[in-house]
Amino acid sequence: MNPNANIFDPKNNPFLNTDFSKFFTENKAFALDTGKLLESQSKTVQALSEANREFVECLRKVAAKQGALIAEISQKSVELTQGYPYGKSPQDQVDYQVTLVNAFQKQVLQVIEETQGLLEEGGKKVTTIISDRTKDLMSEASEGGSFKKDKSEKSEKKPS
Repeated sequence: MNPNANIFDPKNNPFLNTDFSKFFTENKAFALDTGKLLESQSKTVQALSEANREFVECLRKVAAKQGALIAEISQKSVELTQGYPYGKSPQDQVDYQVTLVNAFQKQVLQVIEETQGLLEEGGKKVTTIISDRTKDLMSEASEGGSFKKDKSEKSEKKPS
């Protein structure tokens, strides 16, 4: 190449006309099949994306449940002030308050249990997705180099 040539001219610089993606997938110099390796990594990214979607869906359900609880608290506050036994004995007023607090406490505990169930369900889904992909990766790795380019080695294995 001429040292005085313009290196930005495609005629003078072969790197400007080279598709490097083909270099990694078609090059025989690499011992690994980069196509298979990239496909495997793509599956891993897909699994993580799916796990992330499940996690976000779980959080959405929990937020909806908490929003419903806040709405219920607001409604109970209104009912508390409207049904309060004004003018009755102090014992009647205390009994009314205790009854409302007990009912509300049961409702809050129920929502907490439901939220816990949602979180457990979401956690199980996420764990299953990641666990399944991990098993697949371990299987790929235990195949004795499933990323090797030379496929003839696999077909030439002697039967046991």
